[in-house]
Formats: sequence, C-alpha cells, structure tokens
Amino acid sequence: MRTGQQHMGSRVWYSGAILPNDETEEFSEDCGSPIKNLTVNSPRSEEDACFLYCFDDIDKISRELGIPWEILKDQPFSDSMIYIGFIWNIKGHTVTLSEAKVEKYARVINDWIARPKHTLKHVQELYGKLLHAASIVLQGRAYLMGLESMLATCTKQPFLPHRPDKSIQEDLLWWLNKILTGAITQPISTPTAPLNLHAFSDASSGFGIGIVVGTKWRAWRLRADWSTHHGKKDIRWVEAVGFELLIRAIDPLLNQPTSLVVHGDNTGVVDGW
Repeated sequence: MRTGQQHMGSRVWYSGAILPNDETEEFSEDCGSPIKNLTVNSPRSEEDACFLYCFDDIDKISRELGIPWEILKDQPFSDSMIYIGFIWNIKGHTVTLSEAKVEKYARVINDWIARPKHTLKHVQELYGKLLHAASIVLQGRAYLMGLESMLATCTKQPFLPHRPDKSIQEDLLWWLNKILTGAITQPISTPTAPLNLHAFSDASSGFGIGIVVGTKWRAWRLRADWSTHHGKKDIRWVEAVGFELLIRAIDPLLNQPTSLVVHGDNTGVVDGW
C-alpha cells in the first residue's frame, strides 16, 4: 500500500506503518509539523499547565474558522475519556461501554420487544446500535444475524411494518442480559501477527460440511431433510454451522487467546464473526 495522503470516499487520511496484523496506521494529519507551545497565550490552571495547549486555545482557533463545538461534550485531558460512547482507559489498556450507552441500548431493546411489528427504519436503528456495541461485546456478532435477515426482508417494503422472527426476540433478550450484567469491557490489544493454522471450512447443500486444519480434515453429511428440520434453512445456515465447527476444532489447540487466520467462503458468515 502506498504511504502518504489517502482518499476513501469523502474522507482524507494519512497512512503510517504497516502493523504486524497487516493493518495500516491511520492518522488525521501528516505529522509533518511539531505541536506548538501555546502555554504563554493565556493564564493556565494547574491541570492545563501540564499540556502545550488547552480548550481556550482550541476555541480561539475554532472561532476564527467558524467551527462550532458542543461544549457539553468537552472532557479535560485524561488517561480515561469517553469517545463514541466507549470509555477508553489508556493506562489500563481497556475499552468499556459507557453507562449512558448501556441505559440507552436497554431502553431501545425493551421498546422494540414491546412493539409487535417494525418498519425498515426501526430495524436499521436497532441494528446500528447493537452493531456498534458489538465492537466490545464480541460474542454479540452472532446475535445480530436475525436482524440482518430482517433488514433484507424489510428492504423490499420499507414502510410496511413487519413482524420479526421469534429468534430475534431471543437474541435481544441475550443482548439485554449481557449489557445489564456488569461492566462490558475489552482489553485494547497491541496488534500482533495472526497465527495461520491453514484452517478452512466449506459447505455444499447437496452433500454436507467439510473442514481442514493443516494436514487434518473432517466431513459431515447433511441429513436428507436438513433444510426443513426444526424450521426452514438455506445454504447460509450450513455455511454458518461449518464455520462454527471449524472454530470448535481449533479451540482445543490454543493455550491462550490468539488472533487467527481462518478461511470461509460466505461473506455473511465470516462478517458475523
């Protein structure tokens, strides 16, 4: 990948080094100029004196440029701050779902469950919030698939209220229990090179499921009535089962949490993980 200024749609950013996990550092500027020392521009509090600039300096430049700020969202410089609804603890290397977001998401979920039908807009709003939370609640990604299916259904008639599948309420009750039972926290890990076990999964509606891990493999044949047994299913369900079987086969091989390279050929299933 080329370095320097990058464009992604309307976004302009600057790329840095390639990290061990093959992702690229992203910056909002080119880091070509040192930060100016503005401590002599105005009187400083003891807290602000620890830094080269303060809110007054930012506000002065912003007023000249005509940039308004939401004052209520100002936060003093700290090792812990709230950003995009998450509490980022720099010293502790953790990220936590804020109490305000927990309360908001719990209220939205309860409101959803109380209504029997929903339009596309309702589905999009709930899905967007839970997808955001899934950045921390990693297990939650598997409990978004019902909403993702409903999104596709509602798109055909966006203004017509649709009745959700029963599985969605079960998923939402899982979410509700998860966010209301203790703090939701994840460690901020240093990027590391993922372990490649040469692991693959694939599925065929006419035969079954196969997985490969290194030089070992295993296969399962589907029962004849698999597509209607305990509810209607399609190839995406088979692909999802195959991917889960692959993960379950790998799990006993690991002694500690590790980033992995795992291969599947269904985008919806892979993104769900």
